[in-house]
Amino acid sequence: MTTDYTKPLKPSQPDLTNTSDNGVDTSDDETTKRKPTISGTAEPGSTLRIFDGGVEVGTVKVALDGSWNYTFRTKLTQTTHTITVQAEDLAGNLSDASDPLILVVATPPAPPTGIELIAADDSGSSNTDNITNVQLPTFSGKAAPGLTVELYDENNDKIGTGIANASGDWTITSTKTLPDGNRTIKAIAIDLTKGYRSDDDEDVPQPTLGIVIDTLSQAPSQPDLSAADDSGLSNSDNITNVLLPEFSGTAEPGSSVELFSDQEGAIGTVTAGSDGKWTIRSTKPLRQGKHKITARVQDIAGNPVSAPSAPLDIEIDDENPLAAPTGLDMTAATDTGISNSDDITGDNTPDFTGNAEPNSRVTLTSDKDGVIGTATANGSGVWTLTASKNLQGGVHVITAVASDVAGNESPVSSPLNITIVPPPPAPPAPRHGCANGQRPQY
Repeated sequence: MTTDYTKPLKPSQPDLTNTSDNGVDTSDDETTKRKPTISGTAEPGSTLRIFDGGVEVGTVKVALDGSWNYTFRTKLTQTTHTITVQAEDLAGNLSDASDPLILVVATPPAPPTGIELIAADDSGSSNTDNITNVQLPTFSGKAAPGLTVELYDENNDKIGTGIANASGDWTITSTKTLPDGNRTIKAIAIDLTKGYRSDDDEDVPQPTLGIVIDTLSQAPSQPDLSAADDSGLSNSDNITNVLLPEFSGTAEPGSSVELFSDQEGAIGTVTAGSDGKWTIRSTKPLRQGKHKITARVQDIAGNPVSAPSAPLDIEIDDENPLAAPTGLDMTAATDTGISNSDDITGDNTPDFTGNAEPNSRVTLTSDKDGVIGTATANGSGVWTLTASKNLQGGVHVITAVASDVAGNESPVSSPLNITIVPPPPAPPAPRHGCANGQRPQY
C-alpha cells in the first residue's frame, strides 16, 4: 500500500473567459453576465473546488492537460466577488488556494421604456392603433440620458439606432423597409462607455411593440342579397320586390365599407366588424329594373380606396301587375257522383286546374281549410294541383292567387263553390247470440 501525503500544486489564478468578460474591455474581469465562465490550470486529473468569498459553490474535473473551465450554476449577485480555487487529488490532499480573481458582476443599463409608433406615422382612421401603411416608420420612447438605443424586428434584425437626449427622449426611424403583416419591434439600451446592453441580463424583459404594416386595400367580397329580402319564388335568385334591400359580405376587419348601385350611386356605408363581416340596408329606394351592386373599402391603415368588389346582379320588381287566375275548376276525374261537372264530390283531396300568368306560382285557398296547395303555371299558363290536405265535408269557397318570381301577387280569382260529400257511415256490425241466455226465435 502506498501512502500519499503530497498536496497538489497550487492552481493558477482563475480568469474570466473572454466570452464572459463582456463590454469594451475584455480583460478587466468585469461582466454583466450572471452566470459567467472562469478558467485556469491545475494538477491534471485532480478535482477543482471553486469558492466565492470562501464559500464553496461548485467543483470541476481538471483535464489531463491541466486545463479547466467552470460556468457558475447559480446566478451571481450584481456586486464584487472574490473567487479562489483549490485542487484535491485522489488521495484527498488539498492544494493551497489559488490567488483570488476579483470578479465584478455589473448591473447592465435599464431597458428603454414607452416605445411607441409616432402619431404622424400611425396612418389611417386612428393615430394610436399601431396600424400603418408607412414602411419606414419612426418610433419614440424613453431611456437614460446618453444611452444608445437600438431597435430590432421580430427576426432580430437591427432596424435603427438613436441616442437618448438629456431628457431621456429618443426617436428612431427604421432604416429597413418593413414588409406587410404583423411586426414586433424590440428596443435595447446600450452603455457605449462600458459596452453593456440592457438585454445582457436575460431575467430583465426588453420592451416590445406590436404593429401592423398594411400597404394594400383589399377589395371586399361580392355583396350578397339577404335571403329575407330575396322575395318571391326563390330566396337566392336575386329578384325581389323589396325597394330598400339588405346586403352583406366580408372585408378587412374595421374597414369602412361603402355600397354602390350602378343605377343609384352610393346606397350605404358601414364599418366591418372584427371578424370582417358587414351588413348594409340600402338608404335609397332602388328603382325598377336590373342593378349591379358593388362594394369598396377604405381600410384603417389609410390606404387608397380599394378596387370594387365583383358585382352582384339583382332585379327590383314591385310594379309588374299580375292578372287574377281564371278558369278555376275541379277536374272531371275527381268530380265524382252523378255528374263530373257539378262540383260535388266524395273525394276529399280533389284535383283542381286553371289558368294564370305563365310561370307564376298559384296558391289555392279554401274558406274552411285555408291554403290547400300551390302549383307553378307552365309556359302556357296552365296549372293543376291536388289538395294537400283532407277537406272537411260541406260547401267550400275555393279561390286562387298568383305570384311572380319577385313575390308580387295578383288579385284573387273568381270563387269556385264545391261540395265535399262525406262518405256514408259504416253499417252496424251484425249481432250474434241472445241477451240473458235466451234462445233465438225462428
